[in-house]
Amino acid sequence: MNIGQLIKSFEADQMKKQVPPFRPGDTINVSLKIKEGEKERVQAFQGIVVQRSGTGINETVTVRKLSEGVGVERIFPLHAENVTDIKIVKQGNVRRSKLYYLRKLQGKAARIREKSDTGKVVSQTPKPATGSAPATQIQQPHPVSPPSTKEDKKIEKPKKKQNKKEGKPKSEKKPEKKETKKAVKS
Repeated sequence: MNIGQLIKSFEADQMKKQVPPFRPGDTINVSLKIKEGEKERVQAFQGIVVQRSGTGINETVTVRKLSEGVGVERIFPLHAENVTDIKIVKQGNVRRSKLYYLRKLQGKAARIREKSDTGKVVSQTPKPATGSAPATQIQQPHPVSPPSTKEDKKIEKPKKKQNKKEGKPKSEKKPEKKETKKAVKS
């Protein structure tokens, strides 16, 4: 046995047997063992898979979630002993293998469409009973609007507001104040 084969057999013993088949865009829940002093507990981290990288025992997954409005990303080694369980919450429909663009997005823009079952076609028309003629539906064409004319295209423009500098038309101007002589006591 050479060294390469020895390393591969050692790595095969350390790898986990059951890793769910998740992809980038999926929402997963990763359970971790955390040791605090003498106590040991399991903590869950749920988020969207941004990327998977590496192969074999070196395979890692980057998971992103929003915590109180702040984006948090963690990198988990898939075959580490402290990663106890990985569950797929929902499958996302994305066309990229690395979802780094999610870092710039917030709120509704950062949502990922959920993968749907496109294999099943649901028919809304009832099937005809056996022995009878098949039901045919005649589709009526959509009503077509008559061709438009130039007169239809005329749109009334709103009246422009006059600038203060231009002033109001003569009929709307306020009458000027006449100078009156006041009697001055001397």
